[in-house]
Amino acid sequence: MKLSRFCLYACLFSCVMVGCKPSPGVNKNEQVDSKEIIHQTDTSKLTATNMGVPVNSPEGEFNPEMTSNGLEMFFSSERQGSQDRDLYRARRDTPDGQWTVVENMGPKINSPHLDSGPSITSDGKTLVFHSERLFNGAKDGIQTHRDLFFTQRPSLDAPFGKVELVPGEAVITEYADTAALITDDGKTIYFSSNRPGGIGSKDIYVATREDSTGPFTTVKNMGPNVNSQWVDSNPAITEDGLTLFFHSKRPGYGRSDLYVTNRVSKDAPWGKARNLGVTANTNYAEANPSVSASGKILLFRSDREGTVGKQDLWQMPMNPDWLKPQ
Repeated sequence: MKLSRFCLYACLFSCVMVGCKPSPGVNKNEQVDSKEIIHQTDTSKLTATNMGVPVNSPEGEFNPEMTSNGLEMFFSSERQGSQDRDLYRARRDTPDGQWTVVENMGPKINSPHLDSGPSITSDGKTLVFHSERLFNGAKDGIQTHRDLFFTQRPSLDAPFGKVELVPGEAVITEYADTAALITDDGKTIYFSSNRPGGIGSKDIYVATREDSTGPFTTVKNMGPNVNSQWVDSNPAITEDGLTLFFHSKRPGYGRSDLYVTNRVSKDAPWGKARNLGVTANTNYAEANPSVSASGKILLFRSDREGTVGKQDLWQMPMNPDWLKPQ
């Protein structure tokens, strides 16, 4: 339901006079200008549950990404012990059990700068993330030099090896190239970038390469059915390659909302993106979606009511309607 401008201003005035819970602290790189709220929230319809401690902390958690066996989850955090924002790994004994162990991935993976946006391939052997480790201080400014990196391990019980740049000048630029995922065959990568020539201030792109170890050579903007004039970021694709989730800061329920787009086949164009609606989004910020290997759970981060810290990781059951082209 749309809110009139009068209703919107009245709600804002009421928050000032009566007192509303302020949104928890936001990392400086996540700040955006306020926007008009055009959808009304209904907290009674929300289906997500907080992932709790030890996954969440008093600080911010971001970008949850689960392995196909459901026993590991990678995410980034600003919790105590992090150098900036670091990559972490959570573990549990069964796919439906509680997360019992959370560990910093250490100095071989993390740098003294921001490391975030992890994505793990379905075989659990290749971890992709973005980092500011090549950041050039005042020259680059905030969020203008983030690069895509990867690290690999020979088996699920082996440590990850050397961190390297994702190969290809098409995906490594002087701008902020972030939040990437590589498809199972290793030949396609989806990512976000604020490079020039986009539709909005940050768009979602897709890049391809001839083989799974060579450089990415072709980059394509995903177009106006997916991207908007605002920030569109953090693509997450289902195992069949037909449904793509992401977050957007276009006008909606809150500072950022979760969206979905579908296609009928891998050769077909992506349909018009649609907001996940009142069961998923609030008047706070929902972002960083990812899909569980089973396809039954959508993970994300939010600073909504009920958070342990500034930004928490949440999960909710997949709505079958989200997976159907419309």
